[in-house]
Amino acid sequence: FGKYAVTHLLELGTAEQKYGLARAIERNMEIIARSTSGGSVITAALSHTAKEDLVWIARAVVQNPSAIVDLAHGRRGHAALLHALSALPSHEVVRASGRMIQHFPELRTSRYGRKVAMYFDMLAGQ
Repeated sequence: FGKYAVTHLLELGTAEQKYGLARAIERNMEIIARSTSGGSVITAALSHTAKEDLVWIARAVVQNPSAIVDLAHGRRGHAALLHALSALPSHEVVRASGRMIQHFPELRTSRYGRKVAMYFDMLAGQ
């Protein structure tokens, strides 16, 4: 349900409502990332928000190591995390990788976490 509410508000809301929702998602990232539907909510926000808000939401995801780990293990969460990483400049992705390095062994033990670890491995190989 959260995904649909976010999508609806970001598509049809006023500029003030869209801005407020983007800031609320940004401020509450740790809680959203732990939620079962959090990955879908984050993906909806990243897909339907203004470019400047997209970067702020993506930064909120990658600046919180526990959010990264929580999202990386989920079917929808790992997709949200990869979407967030793709929205950021490479130097910010490298910093996120540095915050995540201690979690790589754990990530490699789960189906979706492995995909996130492979993304970081691919970046390291470039």
